[in-house]
Amino acid sequence: MLILAPMKFKLAKGVLIRPSKFIVNKNHLLIGLILLIICISISQCKPRSTTTTINIFAAASLADLLYKIEAEYESENKTIDLHISYGGSNLLAQQIIKGAPADLFMPAGIGPLEVLNKEIKKNHQIYPFISNELVLVLHPDTQLAITDISELATVDVTRFAIADPKLAPAGEYSKAVLENYNLWEFLEQKLILAQDVRTTLTYVSSGNAEIGIVYATDAISKPELSLIKIPVDSYPKIEYPIILINSENNGSEIKNLIDYLLSEKTKSPILKYGFTKIEHLAP
Repeated sequence: MLILAPMKFKLAKGVLIRPSKFIVNKNHLLIGLILLIICISISQCKPRSTTTTINIFAAASLADLLYKIEAEYESENKTIDLHISYGGSNLLAQQIIKGAPADLFMPAGIGPLEVLNKEIKKNHQIYPFISNELVLVLHPDTQLAITDISELATVDVTRFAIADPKLAPAGEYSKAVLENYNLWEFLEQKLILAQDVRTTLTYVSSGNAEIGIVYATDAISKPELSLIKIPVDSYPKIEYPIILINSENNGSEIKNLIDYLLSEKTKSPILKYGFTKIEHLAP
C-alpha cells in the first residue's frame, strides 16, 4: 500500500489543499474502480439461463391430469418449463393453423388432427396416449327420474348442456350419442352449448342446466352430481393422442417429455383421474 508523507501542495494564487483530503478522494476512486472490475467479471462469468420452454396445447378435459404431470416433470427436470394452454380441441387446432406456437398438441380425438393435416399439409407424428368415456351428469336438485339415457325421451327436460360440436370433440361425441338414441331433434331446442367440456360441467353443477353429457374424468371432480353411464358403443372411441407439431428448436427435450408421458411414471396419475392408458401403442 502506498502511503504519502504529509505535505502541502501550493496551487495558483496561493490556494492550499490538505493532503488528507487528496488521499481520501484518490482512495475512493481506486476502490470504486476495483468494485466495477469485480462486477463486470462476475456478470461475464455468471452462466446464462438454460431454461427450455415447451409449449403444449391440450384439451380442457386433460387439465387436472396435466397439472399433476407438469408439477412432477418440472420437479425432476429443473431446466424445463412446460407452458400448457387448455381449451376446446377444435378451437386449439384453429389457433395452431393460424400460427400459435405449439410444440405438442393433445386433443380429445383425431378429428382436430385431420383438420391440421388438411390445412397445414403435413403428416404429423402421432403417439396414442390415453382414452376416456362419456357419462350423463344430473344436478342434485333435478326432478328428472331416469337411470338410462334412453329414458330422456320420456321426461320433460328444460335445459340440456353439451359442448359445442363445432368447438370441441366432446360435443361431437355427445351429438353422436343423442343421434344414436334418436334424441337430437327432440332435445335440440333445449340444448345449452358450451365452449368445452369443463364449461359444460359447470353449467350442470351451477344449476344452469339440469343435465348434461361430459367425460367421465371430468365428472369425478363434482361428486355432488348424479352419474349415469353411457354405453360406449353409442359414440366413437375417445382417445387422446400426443401430436408432435414442432421439434426444430428443442427436439431432444420434447422427445424426452414424450417418452416420459408414455412411460410407467404417468400410469398412477392417469388412473387416479379416471383415464385409461393405451399401453400397447407406445413407441
